[in-house]
Amino acid sequence: MYLMKLEVESLEQIKYDRLIIYGLDVLLAEDGETTDEQSSVNSKQVRLCNLVYHALYKINRKYELKEVKAVSYNSTTQLSKQLARIESYWKHVC
Repeated sequence: MYLMKLEVESLEQIKYDRLIIYGLDVLLAEDGETTDEQSSVNSKQVRLCNLVYHALYKINRKYELKEVKAVSYNSTTQLSKQLARIESYWKHVC
């Protein structure tokens, strides 16, 4: 997994007002498993997920974005539902 640093240098340049992460459930799925086969989130996935959501909502707070959203590749899986619960925690905290 690669994390990219987002920086906005001045107001005269392009202004970003939305930040969307797509497919986090697929990125966090265990090697060789699909998101359908995985029944629960393990500790490694929780750490990575918390890192991503912390960065996402920190950027939201710092730059006052209009929308911050994480979209699951397949929202019907158990893994996606558990990631949505973690995301709702970070929305509440930040």
